[in-house]
Amino acid sequence: GEIRGAALGSGVATGQLEAILRDAQAGEIAGTQLVDCLKFVLIGLGALGKVEATVQVLQQGAVYGLDVVRSAAGAVVELCRLGMQQELRRAGLLEAVRAVRQGLQHAPPCPEICSAVQFA
Repeated sequence: GEIRGAALGSGVATGQLEAILRDAQAGEIAGTQLVDCLKFVLIGLGALGKVEATVQVLQQGAVYGLDVVRSAAGAVVELCRLGMQQELRRAGLLEAVRAVRQGLQHAPPCPEICSAVQFA
């Protein structure tokens, strides 16, 4: 039924997330393509109730680079617009934002991160 479909969708999205992050680390996907794909998958996972995926990617984003951080920050903004701010906060959004800001303090300013900070 519906629950099984949601679980299946969540599993597929989680697999896509892992593949995108792996490809990003290998340099096979980057720039706008990476940002758009990753943000889309994170918003999908959030809509399925898995907002912690977005928070984890944001927190670990500096490992993968600025494009991954931009994706996760953009997903945070979209999920907050969908009314999921409390869920994101419970999943550790504030700590993730702090980690990102510390890890990227020498990077150029990023509008997506600035927007995500306002929701933390």
